[in-house]
Amino acid sequence: MAAEKKPVKRGYDVVPTYIEALDNILGGGFIRPGLVYIIGNPGTGKTLLAFQYLYNRASRENERGLYLQFSEPRSLMLARLSRFRCFSEFDNIVGLSEKELDEGKKIIVYEASPLYEKDMVSDLINYVIDSVEEGLYKNVVIDSITAITLHIDPREARSLLTMLFRRVAEYDVTVVLIGEKPLFAKTVSPVVEEFVSDIVLYLDYIRVIGYGSRLAIRLTPIKMRVAPHERRFFEISISMDKGFIIMPEYPVEYEPFIS
Repeated sequence: MAAEKKPVKRGYDVVPTYIEALDNILGGGFIRPGLVYIIGNPGTGKTLLAFQYLYNRASRENERGLYLQFSEPRSLMLARLSRFRCFSEFDNIVGLSEKELDEGKKIIVYEASPLYEKDMVSDLINYVIDSVEEGLYKNVVIDSITAITLHIDPREARSLLTMLFRRVAEYDVTVVLIGEKPLFAKTVSPVVEEFVSDIVLYLDYIRVIGYGSRLAIRLTPIKMRVAPHERRFFEISISMDKGFIIMPEYPVEYEPFIS
């Protein structure tokens, strides 16, 4: 399904995510054209946040989105996300191949294992680059950038990603990169993404202390290049009704979950 290449994008827009409070924190939303880097511990809502952005833009603005899953089986991710009641049009919006765009689907999800399907990973990144040039999608999620750089040749991965980053700067598209930060192990993670990205969001765990001690998810908005943004911590809740929620108050007493 080829389309004419769009003119090179000049300037930028800030597009709302339609996620409660997040747009206010970021000065309006995500950047377009631009790169958004969401990095964090396992289970902190990275995939949910990225998918909810795609879903909201598709359902409210009629924008097409592409989700590339490199970290887990696509079937498991979709089964989990489909249970959220906030994605009421899930079956009507989400498809598994480009041809379903002609049938009215707005979000296409592809998968590949960097460990076993290295050629397919490269093919999918090249597909993203071609699609960006053709204007096929307005929003792209890569989940995760860590899986790619850990399991395929670093030079090849860096070459593909550099080419993608350059295309993003030229065309009217927002790309969300997901990075994985282990809880109990120290690994060498790619560091270029946090420098080239326009927005960096960090998700981790804290231990709320005092009466009713509990584990909480913390969001830290580290970087927003083009608009003033909140420079403080926020507690995150995950709801089956609303998805990714930013709580109105942050715990007064807390400590790191992993020191």
